Amino acid sequence: MEGAAKGEVVQIGPLATYVAEPPAPNAHPDTAIVFFTDVFGLRLNNPKLMADKMAETTGIRVYVPDLFFGEGLDPDSLPIPDTAEAARNQTGILWTVKKTFTIAGLVPWYLRHKASKHLGHADEFIQALKTEHGLKTLGAVGYCYGAPFCTRYNASGDAQAIVLVHPSSLKAPDDFASLRAPVSFALAEEDHAFGPELAAQAKAALKDKPFDVEFVTYKGTAHGFGCRPNYAIEDVRKGFEGAFAQTCSFFKKHLI
Repeated sequence: MEGAAKGEVVQIGPLATYVAEPPAPNAHPDTAIVFFTDVFGLRLNNPKLMADKMAETTGIRVYVPDLFFGEGLDPDSLPIPDTAEAARNQTGILWTVKKTFTIAGLVPWYLRHKASKHLGHADEFIQALKTEHGLKTLGAVGYCYGAPFCTRYNASGDAQAIVLVHPSSLKAPDDFASLRAPVSFALAEEDHAFGPELAAQAKAALKDKPFDVEFVTYKGTAHGFGCRPNYAIEDVRKGFEGAFAQTCSFFKKHLI
């Protein structure tokens, strides 16, 4: 994504955090959206640009914490297929060997930045937003790696609504049955991390919940379309725009 970020990075609790401001004057000063990134973190400019647009669209301030302390994964180290068809074609011996070597090379990073190692930092960050910044209503959107943080704060009552965009590292049924506030899923057509079986389990666990639940799957997309889209591919562009609009609409409905 191209463009210049408009916000600034400040320290909130233990985490450096990008802050995107809504149009002035802020009509919802005690409300905010927390944007939990994928594994690339703020090493990519995309989350900053998306947060700026999200704040503009919703009228709500957006916070993007850097859970990786400046060590977001190098985007060039983890190629992601752009389309559902490309993801389905990742089969065969050569691809398996390539995947094995790629994952092996990333093991040290994953060991340093397992979600479990950053839950405490995220908890401190959320509490700082509430106690030091006076926030009373929080939404959370999680892309891939960021999804478990969203479900954590939904289940704890800290987040009043969450959106999960091509989520990963979620387990059924516990991560779904424990949810207690509105949740929206924006899913890829082809996704190794959240495929049809897991989606079906999530739907089953949430079907009788007394709050708003929605599932939307975007045609022709693969994991990553919601935060690292290839605009040259029409289905991917439409998927990205659709998931972003879905996110903003859900937060406007449940946070304002």
